[in-house]
Amino acid sequence: MKKILIALLVVAVAVASCIALIGCKDEEKKDEFIVATNAAFPPFEYKEGNKFVGVDMELAQKIADKLGKTLVVKDMEFDSVILSVASGESHVGMAGMTITDKRKETVDFCNPYYNASQMLIVPENDTTFDGLTTAAQIEEKLKSLSGVTIGVQRGTTGNYYVKGDADWGFDGFANVTCKEYDNGGLAVKDIQNGQCNYVVIDEMPAKQIVETSNIVNSSKKVKVISVPLTEEEYAFAVAKGNTELKNQINSIMEELKKDGTFQAILDKYFAAE
Repeated sequence: MKKILIALLVVAVAVASCIALIGCKDEEKKDEFIVATNAAFPPFEYKEGNKFVGVDMELAQKIADKLGKTLVVKDMEFDSVILSVASGESHVGMAGMTITDKRKETVDFCNPYYNASQMLIVPENDTTFDGLTTAAQIEEKLKSLSGVTIGVQRGTTGNYYVKGDADWGFDGFANVTCKEYDNGGLAVKDIQNGQCNYVVIDEMPAKQIVETSNIVNSSKKVKVISVPLTEEEYAFAVAKGNTELKNQINSIMEELKKDGTFQAILDKYFAAE
């Protein structure tokens, strides 16, 4: 009997310890501002060494400070960001994310903070799109090509634009091969390696990736075709029904815009523009 009582006591202590540990973790999480992102999307989010930097990452820190919480950044594949927010694993998704009706079914969006568009990246010596000035002309040209591979970042607007998706309102290009990558940098590298013809990705990342790629491989330069293919708005995503956090972020963003902080962050990363 004595041994049984001791065993029960040990179990009880272990259970109590586990409960206490879970409680501590829950309390710790309350003091954190957990952001889900894909840190391969410069200039909005990327890494310098072990540090997360970029427009969204600086805004995340400002918001966390205003909320009196510790910023925790979770880096993941882009198409996992929405799931992380919807499941409650992260408080907010900040990943240069376009507002769409499809995504609204899973998460709520804060007020838009940046207007964006998809752009086409091609080899510097490619003349296929010379003289074309509208998205419609670019699309007609793409539809007339054969044996072409277009690289995209998996789960992004560019992915759906090339592949086609009824929910997004994109017809896609049935005549081309849509090749998906973990990030735009890898896709552009494949243009330079001859494994991909073109890349479609968001405007500012396109410009920054091209600049970096041309420094790394100056013998096989690439360029951005300066014709916006889409019109989009970026916003931060929160869990469905989390009106309190959404309103807090909207209010903080308004403050950051009014006091010039938001513009200063944009100027820092978009200085070349």
